[in-house]
Amino acid sequence: MSSSSILKGVISKIDDAWSDQYKNITVTIVPGGLTDYAVQCYRLSGEGAETLAVGDTITVSGTIKNYKGTIEFDKGCTLDAVVKAE
Repeated sequence: MSSSSILKGVISKIDDAWSDQYKNITVTIVPGGLTDYAVQCYRLSGEGAETLAVGDTITVSGTIKNYKGTIEFDKGCTLDAVVKAE
């Protein structure tokens, strides 16, 4: 896919913790409870990204691609909304 996409999902895994140096985080989300269709959000940035945790529901925008078998938002993807897990 070469155009920008928007996807909402629940964070199932923190792949790379928040980096103060690069101001980004890498997480994996599961859209709509479809665990077989997890999407990695590579180097995600945006307001609130530094406080993300497993179980939070997020909306992400950016370009989705297949990188060596991993479906992911490419670097530069943006956090658009967060609903913190209770």
